[in-house]
Amino acid sequence: MIEQLTGLVGRVPLRDLVRQSTDLVERLCIETALRKTRGNRASAAELLGLSRQSLYSKLRRHGLMGHGGQGSE
Repeated sequence: MIEQLTGLVGRVPLRDLVRQSTDLVERLCIETALRKTRGNRASAAELLGLSRQSLYSKLRRHGLMGHGGQGSE
């Protein structure tokens, strides 16, 4: 994935690369927190320093709502 982003240098504006990079890092951190907490979203939110509402918003944005199982709070 990193190679794909760096391959875009000079082909897309820097702001788009930064946004894509930020989204990638955010998604990886959320996935890692969910793995560490065995899908417990409340614990993952706490681990990330987010409110549950913020985590849910990010899960929806990244298409991760099914990650960790339903009702894993």
